[in-house]
Amino acid sequence: ENVENVEREKPQILDNCSGCGLCAEICPSGAIKTEEVLR
Repeated sequence: ENVENVEREKPQILDNCSGCGLCAEICPSGAIKTEEVLR
């Protein structure tokens, strides 16, 4: 299966997120963007 053709869900940022950005840093697929975490 071609990875480019797979539609991925956007990760949900929960209310208990501290905004540290660690999740974006360690996400293996790069699906989490720091700008989204810091909102």
